[in-house]
Amino acid sequence: MTSAPLTAASGDRRQAEWNRLLWGLALVGLGVVWLLDTMGVIELTFPRMIAAALIAVGLIVPFVPVQQHGGVVGLGVLLTVVALITVVVGPAVDPTLLRHGAGDVTVTPTSTAQLQDRYEHGVGDLTVDLRQLTFPAGTTSTEVRLGAGQVRVRIPEDVTVRVDGGAGIGDVVVLAAKRAGVAPSFAGEIAGSSSERVLLLDVAVGLGRIEVTR
Repeated sequence: MTSAPLTAASGDRRQAEWNRLLWGLALVGLGVVWLLDTMGVIELTFPRMIAAALIAVGLIVPFVPVQQHGGVVGLGVLLTVVALITVVVGPAVDPTLLRHGAGDVTVTPTSTAQLQDRYEHGVGDLTVDLRQLTFPAGTTSTEVRLGAGQVRVRIPEDVTVRVDGGAGIGDVVVLAAKRAGVAPSFAGEIAGSSSERVLLLDVAVGLGRIEVTR
């Protein structure tokens, strides 16, 4: 009469021990990866984190009781969706940009010496106004990167601008041309009054909007 409950209780204890072991190994693995990243041995990027999490969920599922599969499988589905989004929008998304702060930033260089090769910002509105610049003959280039928010680039009339713009999710508006949705992009040339002065403009936002106007 009492053997069945004892067997069930013993099974529950073994399952609990397995659960603690698995979660302990997961935490140790996370700690090792984090340590290697801080030591510079590996580079812990967002896609790699998602891939590692999917592998961990796949290893844990066989050891989780059937009645608890729902939560683990749900987590796996969520991670899979995030992984797919990362694959689609990955080329335009750089999570490290979020380290560059938040708020609205306006940059107005007045000489080519002040023009930076690359402008970066985390979250907010980033305006790069180039209309006060006198560009030299030849080709000048600059990059603009924003994690999330809106990028506005104002270009002068007397420069031919070759634009390469892209967003992870959002809008890309270059003069009258507009692209929207997932991974919208624009690549083209805006003619200026001078063909001898050329600006190569590479602009990207992870989540948000790009505007390139005169």
